[in-house]
Amino acid sequence: FTQGIKCLPIAAVIVTLVIVVTYLIARALKVSPMLAILTAGGTGICGAAAVMGLSGSITVPEEDEEEKADNEVMAVATVAIMGTIFALIEIALFPAFGLTPAQQGVAAGASLHEIAHAVAVGGAFGEEALNMATIMKLSRVLMLVFAAIIIAIWWDRTHSTVKHEGKRKVAFPWFMLGFIAASVLGTYVPFLTAISAQLVDVAYIVLGMAMAALGINVNFK
Repeated sequence: FTQGIKCLPIAAVIVTLVIVVTYLIARALKVSPMLAILTAGGTGICGAAAVMGLSGSITVPEEDEEEKADNEVMAVATVAIMGTIFALIEIALFPAFGLTPAQQGVAAGASLHEIAHAVAVGGAFGEEALNMATIMKLSRVLMLVFAAIIIAIWWDRTHSTVKHEGKRKVAFPWFMLGFIAASVLGTYVPFLTAISAQLVDVAYIVLGMAMAALGINVNFK
């Protein structure tokens, strides 16, 4: 709990800076505003989950829904590919910096795109590094709630052409409640430890199904 509290302010600063800087770089490279903000959010927060979570908060006219779907897939692919590349780079370079396992874990969780990337790098350097990488990364994941609200308001004011009737409702990233529930159950329900490996295997299958469903919508042109 104490480690998690310490990681939260670091996560808030990192997420803010990475989203802003990535968005500005993408726009300077003539990337469309929507693809730029989705890629920036995925890079700064938690990869594909952040892309889809933020996409739910961005409203477009019905005729632009297909383009929005294409931008979602492109952002997910970009974040996944770049995160994998940098995960391999960190595994190769971290030993040269003389970091402790805890420092390696924090660095991995603070810098990489997907949760899986942070876990892969943390796991490469032992259990302590793995634990810290997971805590640091999940601290960034928690920022999705705030980012979704802020980006939704910003998009409505600067880019959206959709007219809202009444009060605008922001799509809440409900899977965040699943993260919190899993953390509570994993901490306070001892018997789950015995079946955690099986639950992780099921999670891999479900995640693979979700990613495959997203890929089916790809417009390769």
